[in-house]
Amino acid sequence: MREARGRASELTRNTGSECQDVEREITNLRRKRTDVEASIEGSIVALRHALESVKQQDRDRLPDDTIRQHLPRSDARRAGKKRPAPRPVITVAESRPSA
Repeated sequence: MREARGRASELTRNTGSECQDVEREITNLRRKRTDVEASIEGSIVALRHALESVKQQDRDRLPDDTIRQHLPRSDARRAGKKRPAPRPVITVAESRPSA
């Protein structure tokens, strides 16, 4: 009988210790879950902001939905206008002391 009670007492202590370990692990997992949830919520907010920015850019686009392209003037369009003289390019030669 003593031996059985001793084993039962030891099993109870071991089980209590294991139970505390499991409770600590559950607490850690809950903390990690909270961190992950916060991270996901932050990502959702950032993505929502990016989406709104893209939508705003679409609303700000030209109403006729065309892309304006800057093209150089053709020679025919410039025929009546005098073109300014090109600016001279000045280069400076670096002088080196002779050896």
